[in-house]
Amino acid sequence: PPVFMSPLVPISLISLGCPKNLADMEAVVSQLKNVELTSEEKAEIILLNTCGFLKVARDEVFENLDNLKNKKIIILGCLASYFTNEILKKYPQIYAVVSSANYKKINEILRKVAKNKRITAINTEPKIFENPKGKTLLYNRPYAYVKIAEGCNNRCSYCLIPYLKGAYRSRKLEDIVSEAKTLLKKGIKEIILVAQDCGCYGADLYKKTSLTKLLKTLTQLKGDFWIRILYVYPERITDELLETIKDSDKICHYLDVPLQHGDPEILKKMHRPPDINKTIKLIEKIRKIIPDITLRTSLITGFPGETPKQFSNLLKEKGAREKLKN
Repeated sequence: PPVFMSPLVPISLISLGCPKNLADMEAVVSQLKNVELTSEEKAEIILLNTCGFLKVARDEVFENLDNLKNKKIIILGCLASYFTNEILKKYPQIYAVVSSANYKKINEILRKVAKNKRITAINTEPKIFENPKGKTLLYNRPYAYVKIAEGCNNRCSYCLIPYLKGAYRSRKLEDIVSEAKTLLKKGIKEIILVAQDCGCYGADLYKKTSLTKLLKTLTQLKGDFWIRILYVYPERITDELLETIKDSDKICHYLDVPLQHGDPEILKKMHRPPDINKTIKLIEKIRKIIPDITLRTSLITGFPGETPKQFSNLLKEKGAREKLKN
């Protein structure tokens, strides 16, 4: 990570969870003034960027807190609103809890924490996407994550994101393009678009889904680079999107498609589309239009009430088809 030379308080960063969280941390770091970024051992204050998606992610937050008893901790990220007075009493090393709506105040908060003041800066999530003022890459990598939206409208039964991050709100296309241009000037060779559901991009802001428009605009930028898309739910994958990916040599032949399960009953309980045959046909169509595509997915096992037969349907395409016939 870059080092900010200063005689003031040494700080360190811990960013847990998904690439969206990392993108947020990079925006926060770009705002920091008069700080020295150092190791956890040498730091006086640690910015702990939390994830609240699953229990295992929440457990990881508290494992970190248990290991950081002698530091001043500033809590950021999805789990900020989760910290009750009881939790704060249990972890006295927490000096500040800051929701994303208050990231713009991070320097003021740091100054107060350095003076041993305790702060709670929790606000409801904004109704529009708040564009970050900058981005400081924290790793020497050829790729970078660009956040195109915040929040989610899917309301899957296993996920807290809509409750923690609010409704889906898209980032303005011109702001995304501006960040991409800056990254390309820095030598980045792969721009990875991230959101809870990239396929929903633009539905709120432009009154229609606009992922293909965004992709076509980005491919017009000068330079030798790739574009990769993360998290497109199957119901958002259109022929237009597939043709756009196929026709451009700048868009990776790759899709991250969360399927979650292979049994209709479990999918209903998850509040996900239960038509397995439709999903199978979609995958067949994707591979027909883009034969060399790489598909990545997310699957959940052990969902409450899952039977051995339902688990078998997750493992076997044939089992899912037979269940639908019955």
